[in-house]
Amino acid sequence: MYMTVTLMCHLRMLFVKIMFKPNLEEIFEIVGEAASKLVPEMSLIVHSSQARANLTDKDFHARQAELRNLAVDKWLCIVRRHTLSSHVGQLILSQCNLNQIDEAREIVSAVIGTTRSSTTAISRANAVLKYLRWSNEREEVLDPQAETTAWEYVKFLKSSGAAATVGSTWISSIRYAVFVFGYKQLHAVVDSRRVVGQCDVMYNVCGQGHLEASRAFHCLPSQRDAWHA
Repeated sequence: MYMTVTLMCHLRMLFVKIMFKPNLEEIFEIVGEAASKLVPEMSLIVHSSQARANLTDKDFHARQAELRNLAVDKWLCIVRRHTLSSHVGQLILSQCNLNQIDEAREIVSAVIGTTRSSTTAISRANAVLKYLRWSNEREEVLDPQAETTAWEYVKFLKSSGAAATVGSTWISSIRYAVFVFGYKQLHAVVDSRRVVGQCDVMYNVCGQGHLEASRAFHCLPSQRDAWHA
């Protein structure tokens, strides 16, 4: 900011000097002198801009690395709880073991890949972990990979008044576990018409409720005007 103000002052002074110098040679001399003063200022501005850009790039890459590590840790936690059920878990056991954290994390990171968003991987892992915690906290013993357990879960989401997107996010997360991490037993869940259908119903019903509420809100001014007419 300071350098920008200084540059503007130099330009203003140059303009004033030229206005009162009708001699062309004197104008060239003034312009040359001003240019010699402006070059260092411009150089400082360029270097300052480059420094800020480099700092921003470093912050961005550092943040992406943090998100990447978090995504890997969350999915490794899921894989460790149900190792033999997933292709990735079996791969880790064949190459190393789950106690060799560095090797296991490297495999999970490679599975997530560079083309998949770290934030998406984290969101999907959070939904799966929430489902696993729910199944573990039940009094009866439940297999989280069973279609019947998934059906009980979506009924629980509906009865507990979960947000409209919770069901659709969860079923998308189960698909992620199936097609990215190879949880073949979860195919029965993503293929279940009642489970997927209930998730769609939750989304559509809640979404329709929000739409009707929005319409009612926007109708209020006209109704108020009618009452006062």
